[in-house]
Amino acid sequence: MIRFFIERLVFFFYILILFGVFIGLGSYFLFSRDLPQLPNDLRKINLSLATEVYSADGERIKVLGQRYPVPLEDISPNFTNAIIAAEDASFYEHKGLDHRALMRALFMNIRKGKILQGGSTITQQLSKNLFFSFERNWVRKVKELLIAF
Repeated sequence: MIRFFIERLVFFFYILILFGVFIGLGSYFLFSRDLPQLPNDLRKINLSLATEVYSADGERIKVLGQRYPVPLEDISPNFTNAIIAAEDASFYEHKGLDHRALMRALFMNIRKGKILQGGSTITQQLSKNLFFSFERNWVRKVKELLIAF
């Protein structure tokens, strides 16, 4: 009886893992077609972004917050460490995706019935800011994950 139960449990987990692999591969092939092409040299990405305010008829009214890249050596290590501690404490431990943070955010959002947390790493935030709109939906999140990975 116990052996039968263990065999069924192993079979269930095998199917669950297989299902996860198929979902992951399907998501990759579905969404990777629409991803922006990254240049070979990431320094060629235009980082001088600004917030543009438009009127209802589409006329640009104002440009706010012109930003320019700053070399890393010009930034205080204390500031860099503070940003990493606040935004992505495990930044040096993962390669673009923090699986624990994603699972925590997923369970919290399901439990509360709305999107409260995103679980994004600094790498994902960069991909969102460079390539995507700021709307919150799961399609954009999957694309962020694919670029960050």
